[in-house]
Amino acid sequence: MKKVLEAQKLELDLQVGALAHKFVSAGYKFYLVGGVVRDLLLGKLNDDIDVTTSAEPEIIVELVTGWADAIWDQGAKFGTIGIRKNSQIIEITTHRSENYVSNSRKPSVQFSKVIEDDLSRRDFTVNSMAIKLPDWELIDPFGGQLDLEHKVLRTPLDPEVSFSDDPLRMLRAARFMAGYQLVPGIDLIAAVELLRDRISIVSKERVIEELKKLLKVQAPRKGLLFLEQTGVLGLVIEGYNGLVPVPELAGNDSSHDLALSWATLLYPIVTSGEQARVLLVDMRASSNLAKKVGRVIEATHQISSIGEATEPNVRRVLFFWGDEFPEALAVLKTFKKIPSQRLLSVFNQVIELEGSRGPQSPLDGNEIMGIVGHGPIVGRAINYLTALIFQVGLISRQEAIKALEDWSSS
Repeated sequence: MKKVLEAQKLELDLQVGALAHKFVSAGYKFYLVGGVVRDLLLGKLNDDIDVTTSAEPEIIVELVTGWADAIWDQGAKFGTIGIRKNSQIIEITTHRSENYVSNSRKPSVQFSKVIEDDLSRRDFTVNSMAIKLPDWELIDPFGGQLDLEHKVLRTPLDPEVSFSDDPLRMLRAARFMAGYQLVPGIDLIAAVELLRDRISIVSKERVIEELKKLLKVQAPRKGLLFLEQTGVLGLVIEGYNGLVPVPELAGNDSSHDLALSWATLLYPIVTSGEQARVLLVDMRASSNLAKKVGRVIEATHQISSIGEATEPNVRRVLFFWGDEFPEALAVLKTFKKIPSQRLLSVFNQVIELEGSRGPQSPLDGNEIMGIVGHGPIVGRAINYLTALIFQVGLISRQEAIKALEDWSSS
């Protein structure tokens, strides 16, 4: 535990020290476990605090009542009680072992009194460590600390057992490789290649969430290449059949850049924004994300299809796709399809003078109806005014009214 800085220990002790004392005083073991331990050994604090204990759920509830500000017991049958103290969420789980059946990644749970049973069920050795409180003793039966130091990705059990039990761990392996720069052993790679078809038993919702987590790490390409080389990527993203190279991606936590990452990833395997949107919807992505990614990809196609670098052509693209222009340009740069300097100059000029979406109509639909009347003529009037704006740029309200009056009377 020498790698754990005193300031970090103090911070965690302030958050869970009193809670640990309640459990230990009552005769139960209390351990920090999982990601919070891993990150402590890396000199970082993890906002997610997970605890495992020898106390069973009903005892956990008794011990935290009066101390916690809120308690959630929906996971009690699986041994997990959630609590909130001040602004900190803590999950407390009874030591447990798990038994899986071949057609499901949902295990049957058995409670245990032994911490090693609990650690053996976890995905990777770097996550299979615990810290016993209050004496800060590291429990590391599978060598996770050394693996973390040596940048090795291993499973606590035989990798074929681990990935067969829970195939989602194949995607988690990619995320940990990319996020922590870990190198998988040959046996781990072989197990993923052997068992990749079992990813089909994982719900699409869980798959898309894990892929989103992968795309948020600083440099996700290493993980994506692992999934491609083992054949998993083509099973979770239709179109990655081994013939399409995985692009360079820059991960980011913001929803804006998550859409850009998805657009960059899907651009080589789709022919339109609508195809990208449908693909993501089928993968159970949110409708907002799917729509945004579809628009970014469509904008890239629209920019690429511009013939002559004229203001009308640029205004037309910005009118419909201006909100996605920065992301579309980033996608094109990734694939070395940067527009000509002349075209970029026209885009910059129009955006600077007329706004990021180009010039917009100064009249709404009701105002246009007041000028030209009702019926099909309204649509034609809108199209005429839009085309005029594409041609000449910004026009005033009075100029728009005059133009429609002249058009409708001609």
